[in-house]
Amino acid sequence: MSPLTLLVTPPTAPALGPDDPVKILRAEAESLERAGDWGKAAVKYEELIRLDRTQAVFRERYQFCLLRYLQAVRFRDGSYQKDVLTLKYSQAVRLYEIVLFNLLHNTLDKEKVPPAVLFHKGLEEFRFALASPEFCSDHLEGRKPDETKGLRNALQALFADRKTMTYEEAVDAVREAAMKSKNHFPNVNPTTVVMEFLCGACLAMDDYTVYLTPRQLRELCATLKGHHVGVGLRLKLEDNKPVVAEVLPDSPAAEVMPSLVAGDHVAAIGKKSTLGMSPETAMDLLEGEEGTTIEIVVASPKHGHRMIVLSRRALFIPSVHQEILGQVGYLKIQCFQETTLAEFDAKLTDLMERDCKALILDLRGNPGGLLDVSIEIAKRFLRNGTIVSTQHMDPKSSKTYLSDNPMALTIPVVVLVDGDTASAAEVLAGALKENGRATVVGQTTYGKGCSQGLLKLPGEGELRFPAGSNAGGATGGIRITIARFFSPTGHPYSGHGVEPDVPVDGELQVYQAQKLAQDLIGMR
Repeated sequence: MSPLTLLVTPPTAPALGPDDPVKILRAEAESLERAGDWGKAAVKYEELIRLDRTQAVFRERYQFCLLRYLQAVRFRDGSYQKDVLTLKYSQAVRLYEIVLFNLLHNTLDKEKVPPAVLFHKGLEEFRFALASPEFCSDHLEGRKPDETKGLRNALQALFADRKTMTYEEAVDAVREAAMKSKNHFPNVNPTTVVMEFLCGACLAMDDYTVYLTPRQLRELCATLKGHHVGVGLRLKLEDNKPVVAEVLPDSPAAEVMPSLVAGDHVAAIGKKSTLGMSPETAMDLLEGEEGTTIEIVVASPKHGHRMIVLSRRALFIPSVHQEILGQVGYLKIQCFQETTLAEFDAKLTDLMERDCKALILDLRGNPGGLLDVSIEIAKRFLRNGTIVSTQHMDPKSSKTYLSDNPMALTIPVVVLVDGDTASAAEVLAGALKENGRATVVGQTTYGKGCSQGLLKLPGEGELRFPAGSNAGGATGGIRITIARFFSPTGHPYSGHGVEPDVPVDGELQVYQAQKLAQDLIGMR
């Protein structure tokens, strides 16, 4: 049995009793994994991790399925196909050199991951690509995965004994792998081979360092800014067709009459049928310059087929929402983006002017974002004390962040968290909890105690020799881990998260938080 087979086949987890609540969920996850439905399998394994954090096998399978899902998304990404896979082979190798250098010199754990490990992780990624029906169909002229076994085995044998490599030897080995692939399949694009090694190398660092396609990089940058040019539609795949997942408020899509609703089938975009089209490709077609228009055909049970013209425009995506629950102010922080602090201050001021006696900070589902914004919000509630300590890739940049705010609010605070509360959101929750400033309600948080930086990769023009006069097409970027977080008392967030003071599941969380806030008001 090959190492690839060992990785594809889910290992047997420890036996569980017939009444164990994770039994059915585990069976569903393993079934989805065997079917190659990587995205849904990853979701199931993530649910299992939340139910039982002691089973390492669940985290292993989650990471495996997540990486296979990310690979499949990359294959379908129009920006990747158009701007990256069209690079000349020499440009792709140069891009690999740049990424490899940054992984070896500009990441938090750079000293722990030598060039040979980065190369072999890339080899693993390419071998998985060769076992993918989608990759074989698109890049190997419709061949079947079984027809690539010879190349997979040849590559494994060729590099099996190369356990140590220099930077230069790793680059040469990638060239050798590309040429070996050309020998087996003369029509394969060597740039495609090199890019799989590049993407795999990123995955060798940790769970969060990853290559971003041009589209993914644009979307992430737009998310952090809170602005996005588009029509206000988010799509998902349902019954093998793109359907509306969300209509953003105050967007062109939200102004359509009769209204677009979740579940509406987007049958065509720009007069191009979406039959067999992935949501990623469909979203690419919806993108464009501000002020331009796009025609879409939407089908729904209530209104049948209709053609709609949408104008693309800059959209502001708010990150903070407020409500008043009796005497209790409620602030939901979706993420920490560039506009979050100003939004938060404005809404907090409004709640205080309405004489709210306590506050609920809802961080459920908050994946993090800008650490500095999280720290500044913590200062709004802490007169003094440690907020967070960071271990940075550059030891000179490691720092302990303190609060010194004599004007900090003193009203009672309840923080809502769940298993999707992560990164900078965990920093805020942990700072308020460990300083005795808030009561945390909900579920143990995700446990992502690290920060990533974004490195934009050179454009196509910059990869020419000699370099072109302009940047050319985008080639994406890499998200690299540059710092690790520690709680005010010195505990790492990674792998542990923030445990709630009051554990509460699902639907009762807001009710319990409001009740607790009211009790705290009564105790003052």
